[in-house]
Amino acid sequence: MHRFYSKNERKILEFYKNELDTDYRILPYDLNKAEDLKEYLDLVLMSFMDFRKYWSSANDLIEELDETVERFDPLTWLSLFDEEIRGDEKMIETIEALGKAQTHMSELFSSVESKLRNLLQIIMQHDDKIQEFIWYKSYIYDEDAVDELFEDLLESDSASTLFEAYGTLIAAMNKNFSVKTIVNEEPILLHLELITDALSDEEREILIKYGKTNAEGLITRDILVPNHITLHHLHYVIQKLFGWQNSHLRKFSIEQEDFYNLTENRFDKWSELSGLIFQCYENLVEITEVDYSGYNENNNFKKNYTGPYTVNSERFYEVVQGVITEILKQNPMLEVMESFQEFYNRTKNLIKKEHLKPKILKATPLLDATLDEVRQSTEFNIFDQLLEHLPINKVLGTKESLLKDFYDLNQMQENCKGPLTRTLWYQYDFGDNWQVKITRPMMDDVLENIPKDEMNKAIHFVGSNQVPVCLQASGLKVMDDVSGIVGYVKFLETLYLSENDEEKEEMLAWAKDMGWSNRKTGLKQML
Repeated sequence: MHRFYSKNERKILEFYKNELDTDYRILPYDLNKAEDLKEYLDLVLMSFMDFRKYWSSANDLIEELDETVERFDPLTWLSLFDEEIRGDEKMIETIEALGKAQTHMSELFSSVESKLRNLLQIIMQHDDKIQEFIWYKSYIYDEDAVDELFEDLLESDSASTLFEAYGTLIAAMNKNFSVKTIVNEEPILLHLELITDALSDEEREILIKYGKTNAEGLITRDILVPNHITLHHLHYVIQKLFGWQNSHLRKFSIEQEDFYNLTENRFDKWSELSGLIFQCYENLVEITEVDYSGYNENNNFKKNYTGPYTVNSERFYEVVQGVITEILKQNPMLEVMESFQEFYNRTKNLIKKEHLKPKILKATPLLDATLDEVRQSTEFNIFDQLLEHLPINKVLGTKESLLKDFYDLNQMQENCKGPLTRTLWYQYDFGDNWQVKITRPMMDDVLENIPKDEMNKAIHFVGSNQVPVCLQASGLKVMDDVSGIVGYVKFLETLYLSENDEEKEEMLAWAKDMGWSNRKTGLKQML
């Protein structure tokens, strides 16, 4: 598949490699090694994109020249079809030369296309680990779909960088090939804590006494989940665990410090990761294709969080990048405004404020702006929302995990490999602002509270059935539309401490209609 060089040719390449500091590959590729396969794919894929462009350019050039000659030199154009007509010899030589170039470009492109076809087949017939190393997922090879894949590649926009080329290739592969569900029988332990920081000491005491939490007043869940469960499916687990009904918007995000490490607080870096890791702010429902439907009596959450886990991610990258391209087209420059705090400090002592506006500090290309500058200057302010087709094991690490930093996205698929954070955040109902902090304890951290044989049974059950289980729980379930954690405590206070019996009965009837119960749910019934 790859030309190997003679001894003399290797000497020449070695000389120029040393003299000019080139990176010519001299040794043959080992197509059984993931690193060599990846390096060779980089070369072949970029060659495919380049020669496609050259072949297309040659076709366009000869068509345009043909039209020009037909219009401005009809005798020369007719001489191409009739030997008795004499045309401009220089022009005829040019047309014939371009015709040969077009034929040669077609042959060269066909050769590179054949290499790419063969290489994709080799990679996809390797084991799943090699596929995951190369493009972060494992596809099922379908020979019948290969022609359709290459038709999509031919119709796609040209790619001038390796990052763009991989984006085009993976979009076409997602469309035409099925993605394997990679099952690792070793499940992941998650600790979920509902944030209660807004409570006063008195409110926390009410939560401890009537919300049946632990002594610290914490509403927590410790669960085992299949390690390939996606964030989309984990959402339904969280809904069931905390008593919500999937009737409001939500988002997953990583720790803020980790978000800035990944994006360097730069709009251009964030935009390159959008569609791979992060969501884009426009048309969220259409892009993520997640279910925001309300609760009904037949809403079976268990069916939604039982594996195998698949999410239609065919066009995530393509659609999100399309949105960003449109944003850059409409807003190439950004007028950076002062922050709200700066505006407030500047104007707080002024008497007349009704016509005051934030100052414009500077104008800069949007791609050169920081995320903070974009936030304070536009309505474009949601950057940290994760795509929900990401599996939990690629997003969340343990306290010992080394995290990903941002680096050159010419190796874009490497940036998709996690973990991205040691703390994952789940926000639900942006009005009530429920927040769940999700971490990955080590197994030994919970074994002191759970007998080892029970843990082993749970591990086997999750691995065999692809369904999460709850190991420990503190606190009753909460409910929707109760005005967040503070509203929930006020509900408990009314229910147990109010002297108005009619108010208490109405409150309890409403709570039961929302699915709430004042009885603790058994661990087996939690999920």
